[in-house]
Amino acid sequence: MVGGVGYEDVRPLLGSGDDWFGCRAALWHRSAGADGDLVEEWIADGGPKRPGKEYAAYFFELDAWSEYWDVYRPETRGLYHFGDGSAPGYLSAFLPGPGRRRAPVFDAWKAYALARRSPDSEPAARRRFEGLARQPEVAEAVIAVDLLVTRLLEEHFGDGHGGLDLEAYFDAIERFALDTLPGCPDRYALISDDDGRKASSPTHQIAGDLMWFAWATHLECAGLVAEEPSPARALLMAGIELGCSMDYAFRGRGRTRTEYRSRDAGAWSRIWERGRETAGDFDAAAADVRDLFFIRTYDD
Repeated sequence: MVGGVGYEDVRPLLGSGDDWFGCRAALWHRSAGADGDLVEEWIADGGPKRPGKEYAAYFFELDAWSEYWDVYRPETRGLYHFGDGSAPGYLSAFLPGPGRRRAPVFDAWKAYALARRSPDSEPAARRRFEGLARQPEVAEAVIAVDLLVTRLLEEHFGDGHGGLDLEAYFDAIERFALDTLPGCPDRYALISDDDGRKASSPTHQIAGDLMWFAWATHLECAGLVAEEPSPARALLMAGIELGCSMDYAFRGRGRTRTEYRSRDAGAWSRIWERGRETAGDFDAAAADVRDLFFIRTYDD
């Protein structure tokens, strides 16, 4: 993906009004030509709603605060990641990290997601997860990360009217899941050859598929301890649902819903449709993500 052209650049040439999604869906049946004009460049990039470089900028900033804090935000001393070695970071409160393969909160979330196999155990599994999430040290860390992620989401995907651009965010998450965003050669150049992050540093993607569920664990914790519901949090959770489904269906990195396994336009449309249905309902999106973890483990 080159990332230089978005729908607004080509809409006057297409004469398609505001229906970006309809144009995007039609690309399943059309290939880019060779005349090099703006429309063909847009088609070659997969018909993004916004230029791909804008999507990449969002994920770059998320990573700059977390995984690559030492390169871009050394003043944080890893606070939004796992710390700097002398003190833990916020993620240490609820996720496994360097030198710590297990984390009680994440383990409890996974047990809760898998408890539907034995419905009688599900209430107890949920209570255990909720109890751990509400521990003061966990709640403090979760809220701090929630505030940062929400701010970045609103800065990059605000719709100009106080809301969020669902289509642009889902479009970005899909490309993040499929590893088709413009690359990051500058970051690659800054990472030393003996750094374990070197291999993944030039791209924007989920390096390990389990990270979708680590992300979901944070959001479920935030939903429990935050003072009020958040439209941003609901959109983020629905984005995990869409991204994980795209990852597993089209990259094959895990088992997913049977109706997504055809890897065609129909599967793509069904994934988007389900994401849209839950984007305004945090609890429904969270339940769907737990279902995806269950299917990953036991199949559909």
